[in-house]
Amino acid sequence: MFKKLTFIMIILTTWGGAVSAQSIYADIASEMAKEGINQAEAKLNQLPDMLEEGLDIATSEREFESNEFCLGNVQALVNMGAITANIMPFTKVWTYEDNRGPVGKLRIMLNGKKIHIEVYCSGSILKSRELPWGNGSKVPQEISMTSLSALLGVGLNFELQGIFDDAKSE
Repeated sequence: MFKKLTFIMIILTTWGGAVSAQSIYADIASEMAKEGINQAEAKLNQLPDMLEEGLDIATSEREFESNEFCLGNVQALVNMGAITANIMPFTKVWTYEDNRGPVGKLRIMLNGKKIHIEVYCSGSILKSRELPWGNGSKVPQEISMTSLSALLGVGLNFELQGIFDDAKSE
């Protein structure tokens, strides 16, 4: 009988240890998820300013230390446009090279604001050329984005509309 009780005690102790370990892991995962949400919210709050700052740089001539730094900024603007294209419908980004060198073409719609520009370097000076928005494709385009990307797009629009500001003040 003593052996059976000892065996049951060992099983219960081991099972109890596993349950509390699972609980600890669940708590850790929950905290990590909360931290991830907090970081995503912080990045979402920064994104409108980053995009506006990048577009301000793109639409006003800016001189950089060298041609390489200027070209690096063209790349950064294209990358920011690509991030936006991944989360916002009606947004597209292209790259090509012509007599101006590497050119980024951005057609971005943020919360209804339409921006269509080309960015390129003339030596160490970042230049841009505004383009007409024009008509989009009349052929329906399938949207292919992850749920997270779509959610970030909705969040970005809500952030630009100030909806989160109202929720924070309550």
